[in-house]
Amino acid sequence: MLARSKAIVILGMHRSGTSLLAKTIKALGVYIGRDEQMISPREDNPEGFWEHSDIVDIHEKLLGSLSSSWDTTKPLPAEWWLSEELQSYRSRMKDIIASNFSNYAVWGFKDPRTCLLLPLWKSVFQELNVEPVYIICLRNPLNVAASLYKRDRFTNEKSMALWNLYVMSSLYYTIDERRLVVSYDRLIEQPVAMGERISHFLNIPFNETERDLMGSLPNGGLRHGNYSSSQLWQSQSVPSVIKQIYQLCLSVENENNSNSTDVNASVTRTYENLEQTITLMNHERGCRFQFYWSGADEQFSEEKSSYITVDTSGKMESYQITIKEVIGSVLRVSLPQELTMINCSKLMLTDGQDEINLHQSSTIEYADFLELGIPNSKTDSLTGLTNGEDPQWVIKNLPPLRESVTLHIDISCSFQLNGELVKKLQQQRTSEEIMNARHDEVIRITENKLQLEISEKETLRLEREQLELRLQLQIKELQLLNVEQEATIRLAATQIEKQLETLELLYEERVEAKQTSLNQELQAKIDELQTRLQAKNKLPSNDHVLLLRQKDQEVEQYRREIDIYKSSMSWRITMPMRWMGDKARNSKRRGKMLAKHMLKWYAIQHNKFTRSTGLAGKLSYKKYALIISHTNYLESMGGTEKYIYEQTSHLAYNDVGVIQIYPAQSYSFLATKEGTYYGVVADGQFKGFHTIIDIVSWLTKLHIQLRLLYTHHLLNWQIIDYMTLYQQTKNHFSFVHTLFIHDFFVLCTSYHMMYEPKTEFSVKQAGDRRSCISEIAAASECGQEAAICQSCRYGLHLSDWRQAIQPVLDHADQIVVPSFFVKDTVSAVYSDIADKITVKGHLVFTGQSIVYKPKPSERKIRIAYLGYRMDNKGWQFWERLYKDQSLRQIYEFHHVGSQESYADHVIMHQYSFLKDGKMAATNLLINHEIDLVLLWSIVPESYSYTLHEAIAAGVPVLTSPKSGNIAATIDLHPELGKVLHSEEQLLTFLANPEEVKCYVSGEKARYVLESNHLSLTKEELQP
Repeated sequence: MLARSKAIVILGMHRSGTSLLAKTIKALGVYIGRDEQMISPREDNPEGFWEHSDIVDIHEKLLGSLSSSWDTTKPLPAEWWLSEELQSYRSRMKDIIASNFSNYAVWGFKDPRTCLLLPLWKSVFQELNVEPVYIICLRNPLNVAASLYKRDRFTNEKSMALWNLYVMSSLYYTIDERRLVVSYDRLIEQPVAMGERISHFLNIPFNETERDLMGSLPNGGLRHGNYSSSQLWQSQSVPSVIKQIYQLCLSVENENNSNSTDVNASVTRTYENLEQTITLMNHERGCRFQFYWSGADEQFSEEKSSYITVDTSGKMESYQITIKEVIGSVLRVSLPQELTMINCSKLMLTDGQDEINLHQSSTIEYADFLELGIPNSKTDSLTGLTNGEDPQWVIKNLPPLRESVTLHIDISCSFQLNGELVKKLQQQRTSEEIMNARHDEVIRITENKLQLEISEKETLRLEREQLELRLQLQIKELQLLNVEQEATIRLAATQIEKQLETLELLYEERVEAKQTSLNQELQAKIDELQTRLQAKNKLPSNDHVLLLRQKDQEVEQYRREIDIYKSSMSWRITMPMRWMGDKARNSKRRGKMLAKHMLKWYAIQHNKFTRSTGLAGKLSYKKYALIISHTNYLESMGGTEKYIYEQTSHLAYNDVGVIQIYPAQSYSFLATKEGTYYGVVADGQFKGFHTIIDIVSWLTKLHIQLRLLYTHHLLNWQIIDYMTLYQQTKNHFSFVHTLFIHDFFVLCTSYHMMYEPKTEFSVKQAGDRRSCISEIAAASECGQEAAICQSCRYGLHLSDWRQAIQPVLDHADQIVVPSFFVKDTVSAVYSDIADKITVKGHLVFTGQSIVYKPKPSERKIRIAYLGYRMDNKGWQFWERLYKDQSLRQIYEFHHVGSQESYADHVIMHQYSFLKDGKMAATNLLINHEIDLVLLWSIVPESYSYTLHEAIAAGVPVLTSPKSGNIAATIDLHPELGKVLHSEEQLLTFLANPEEVKCYVSGEKARYVLESNHLSLTKEELQP
């Protein structure tokens, strides 16, 4: 044994979750034995018992020697472990530890019978210098009784008596020992928290790997009975003594109170009164009969078995076992090991309408069983005594049967000998005397045959030795040949490697030369195209001049803002550190944007010469939906793109393909520029950039049925291009047009509806930068244009903008918005379309579950920023939070999103909506036990995926009144989070950690997110 190894002993009543607890400590790294040493799973425990077969075997034999069993309701005799007759079992226990666990510093085992036999184990631990640590699994006795009734048909009273004996024994024998009481219900509902608690108790590391394992262990579907503590207190069928013991166990469950003087005194007093309690609740124990069938492979295993529990009253009872597979030709019955009188009056198989009497039609052999009948006689009953360590009946020569049969058994058993048994023993004795005489004659004949066989075996042995010598010589010859062949192969391999190295060098030279040539051709072509464009664009149009003038005003406005901020003392002091961080980040961002624009620009110019090739080829579906949006939904992952991605999957499920069209560059909405290009994606494949005329021509030549038009966003479109596309396709196809309003683009060029002044940008005006929704809605209800639009930089062409949008709204058959917040705002400006508007959120909540979240008392509070790094999402405020030294002493900062790491003290959790699915962010929040989510948007959100992801994880949200639909949702459901009216109010809340810990703990609702798709009508789907 290693110096002072540690043994983790799992205690608890049967059906109390000890198997799940054993599986948990195994996942934490505790060695419990090899998999092949574990008891095989059975129907009543399909995920495995995690019990060492040697330990279970010695426990069953030890209980049998004490005239007891696992289902006894009586305590074992006083100081039974000191008996000299049981010292052989003590030696076997030491041998099991030495042969299985001696090389492990931390090991453990689980068998509920240990609760009754713990005194003997404790003496073994003391002798071997092993440090025992005990984990007791506690479960509501009503749920234990329900599970025992399903498996063994035990009465409620017997189950309560068993629970009483096992639980009190485990508590009594662990007084003044290191122990931890674990609730089975919490182990099921809070696997990560309970795994962390157990690892801390055992002083075992608990990292991300263990955290992920814990969440996958429990299977709540295997629970039989789901009674609460309140139902236990109110139940009239539960004795008061059981309620008192369960209340005592709940107090012991508190880790800091598990071995207090008061608790131990209560345990001692209750256990000493146990015999009186058992007298009131005592029941005869039962005998277990295990039935094994050989199956199609003619092999016995635990998986192909079932059992019945027969009481020992001697009363004949009927039982049935349904076998839903091929039974095979042999049936084996394992009998009780104790000296038991058994009487079986019926042993019959039914196969449909056919009945097979196994007493009459099959051969029955016995092992460690004394049959009290006439030998070799065919009777309809079987009576006898078990008299060995492994008594069995083996029923052979079963006829071929179907895959589903029923075994009928009428059987009784008793530990007491009666007059009938004595009479049969006397008859048996006379029969045995006759049989002994015959037996002696058989032995004499058999001995003669054995002598002949021994001489024949000696001859065969000599021949075998000669054959082995010849084989050894042949093997040596083959080994010599193999050595020579290996040398030849190695030489050939060396030559091939040298040839490959030469080929690689030649290939690299050719690739480098080819790459240089292609780069030169590409640069020449780019220079030529740039020259052409510069010549074409020498004379700017009036619209272009207007846009340049507006851009100059924006630059001048930004310069004034920078001058104001630079005049402050805090700006000057922190300039060096901030300049270095912004410079590195901005240079990286500019590099990416430049590369992206150059590639797209080249693709567009290249398309001018090969515009027809990208749209060639047949499509995969007959029916199609045309989707209009502002970006390629396969490349960007904003809220609109997420919705389109789910929408395409839903359409594909209904055999509807998707063609998406989006602008290649940022075009002015009101401009009439020629030579504009738009990207095409069909069936998930990019088809290049093309003009609207080319796209319309391609669509009208396709042999498809265009049934749906989904207009999602017109940002970066020229409205004249969109109307051309709409009119041409409408003339050729008959479709239903649905307009999706994801933000406020139909109201203003500032699709976030934020007021910004035109000129004289001051610090005060910067502070006044705010949402203008309420003022615009109020003015529209009076039929007027809002006064705030007169001084806003986005109000320059507002009337022309809305006039251009109006036909889009008129042509739509239906308009879908994600929230009532958007509907009310849009309806205020366009009152004539209110009847067309349907509110349909992108996501819906399903599969609610209630979990208990404990207080984060032993760790920092975890707060997370959820989503992209964008200023309008509150990024600047988030930066101030995680850089605050005082807050970092209290909080652990996390960022759940698809971003790269940006600060050492912010833990990043990256995920992909495309690869990981819509529950990815929610699962990250749950698995990392995030306590708070910050959604501090400074612009009104029309809809928020991140809000729904946080709600589904059961994590409270902190937001501001400026966040639009986020704040509106939380105002309507205050249990989901807090709307804090200023940054100062939020900081005050965070500065009180005890208030925050109470706020984030307790019962939380969690959900499963599903996409909220539009229903497709029969007219849209019909051929």
